[in-house]
Amino acid sequence: MKKRFAFWITMFMVIGLVFLCAVGCAKNTDTVTVKPGETTIKYTTDVRKGVELPAGYPNDIFPVYKDAWVMSAVALDKSYTLVCYSKDSVQDVGAFYEEVLKNSQIIAQTVEADEYTVMGTKGGYTYTVCVTKNMEQDKELKEFPTVLAINLVPAP
Repeated sequence: MKKRFAFWITMFMVIGLVFLCAVGCAKNTDTVTVKPGETTIKYTTDVRKGVELPAGYPNDIFPVYKDAWVMSAVALDKSYTLVCYSKDSVQDVGAFYEEVLKNSQIIAQTVEADEYTVMGTKGGYTYTVCVTKNMEQDKELKEFPTVLAINLVPAP
């Protein structure tokens, strides 16, 4: 129950941060860190530099796509959510994660021209990786045609 609660709290925070950036409310170019309790949220609107991955993020198991701009990173206990943008196509980023996750236990998967979504378990985590076409109208984000979201929760 606690893990499910942590997952939903994390998701609501990430959605809120993405919404703030999308509507232009967070136009500063500095990295901002918010720490209410055990939750750490880092985000930036500066496309020249991304935020650092949270301490403990399992980058060896769930690597961030090469040259992706990490806009936000949320850590809650041992759960993580990343929102990234890439200049590469949905197909290229999706193919990368298809290779990374090929030996995992896949629960559900969607592969389409403008979306790659996969859910499963790997390395002690239940994961969701979603790669989609960037629909943002913000001029700074138009150079990134692909959005990547990675959500990791410790497997029960």
